[in-house]
Amino acid sequence: PETFDFLGVFLGEARQRRLRVHASLNVFVAGHNYFDRGLVYSTNPEWQSFLHTDSGLVPITQVKTKYSAMTNPVDETVRSHELRLLHELVSHYPLDGVILDRVRYDGIEADFSDRTRREFEKYLGKRVERFPGDIYTWTKGPNGRTSRVEGRYYKQWLEWRASVITTFVRDARDIVKRANPRISFGVYAGSWYPIYYEVGVNWASRKYDPSKRYAWATESYRNTGYAEILDFFISGNYYFELTKEEALKAPSKGSEESGAVAKNEYWQSVEGSCEIVREVTKGVVPVYGGLYVEQYRGHPEQFEKAIAMCLRKSDGLMIFDVVHIVNFGWWEVLRRGMKAGEN
Repeated sequence: PETFDFLGVFLGEARQRRLRVHASLNVFVAGHNYFDRGLVYSTNPEWQSFLHTDSGLVPITQVKTKYSAMTNPVDETVRSHELRLLHELVSHYPLDGVILDRVRYDGIEADFSDRTRREFEKYLGKRVERFPGDIYTWTKGPNGRTSRVEGRYYKQWLEWRASVITTFVRDARDIVKRANPRISFGVYAGSWYPIYYEVGVNWASRKYDPSKRYAWATESYRNTGYAEILDFFISGNYYFELTKEEALKAPSKGSEESGAVAKNEYWQSVEGSCEIVREVTKGVVPVYGGLYVEQYRGHPEQFEKAIAMCLRKSDGLMIFDVVHIVNFGWWEVLRRGMKAGEN
């Protein structure tokens, strides 16, 4: 029924069992493209992201290969809406913590709306004569495949996008702490830092300088890091391979969300991804390794080892999602993995 307070009931049951509750929110998404439903389909189509694809500018609701109808993080009405929802949540429920998920852009192709162009030009302090060409263009190779060619403002664009997300994270933390200083504030994001700039996010510490290692980063990109803003960080360590050696020897079985690279990398493993998270966060925030249970379907022994690896290499463990533990009957596997990780 419409009057059923799911979170309220959940909190009540949790308190009876002496469990702490952290509420997770999907931030910059407002619709489901497989079912054509959500705010970007009903009341607010102007909120949706516009993608610069090899077929031209396309609203994300027309890209049916993507299930998440992501919004434009630059849009102040979108940001205000999300912050109001967050304020309502933490003001009405006695939560122990809040976790922001999908606090990012859809991908490197987003967002190229007129609104975003205007805001980027304000940031640059000049007009972008060729938009979106001065960010990147598409070219077709002899094999017929298309690829991106960086424009004159590509790196500044990447830095600015990261700053857009970081200012939102800071605003969100301020709202949470003003409502209830005792609530823990965290973010859940992918562990694949070397390519996570594509979604406009820099969850590293400001002490970490990516420009020393990655060609896509400006020297001032480090200033967009937001690890210091958080009380905790949850990383998605979405890899079947357990060790760095396994990752380098075999094609990665990473999830659809864990990014694609031209060659195998050490961080495409549970061990390696935990290590790179530690490296770039510089110890300024507790980090919890997250595992996607579905990736281990039919391989309970690998899941058990992955649990232990996360616990040894990070400050804790996040399981995504408990429904898979229930469906697979893996409670004992989970217990053994956690026990092994304590040693």
